[in-house]
Amino acid sequence: MKTNKLYLISLVLICMGQISWGQQTDFAQIKALKVAHFTEQMNLTPQQAAVFWPIYNEHETQFMGLMTDLKSQIKTKEQIESFSELEAHKHWNKYLSQRKKMWQLDLELYEKLSGKLSKKQMVLMVHAEETFKRKLFRQYRDRKEVKKQE
Repeated sequence: MKTNKLYLISLVLICMGQISWGQQTDFAQIKALKVAHFTEQMNLTPQQAAVFWPIYNEHETQFMGLMTDLKSQIKTKEQIESFSELEAHKHWNKYLSQRKKMWQLDLELYEKLSGKLSKKQMVLMVHAEETFKRKLFRQYRDRKEVKKQE
């Protein structure tokens, strides 16, 4: 379950990067949509939102930094096939280390939010992340289809 969540988050971040590449206003619009979506889905009061968003934004910034680092480690199939067993072992350990850091960041997020949000809102946060990703993918796919028709 946790691995699936990380894969989906990674995919959304990559898509967000594709959508906003060279278009900072699009990224700001996506962020605004995300804030509205989460606030609505999680039923956040203004006081809870004031506590939640700084914590979540810090987590997201750190997580995206790890994702960028993880992406920079991805090699082509040809490069991987040329690895010695020792190089493959080092690469694998580095990959696992990054994934562990990502998992630890999620744990830290939940610890920081404990007591500030109800457990129900924390579960709704996970749901909001998933539904926002689907919504973002759907919009991206629809835009791509419109461009093909033009």
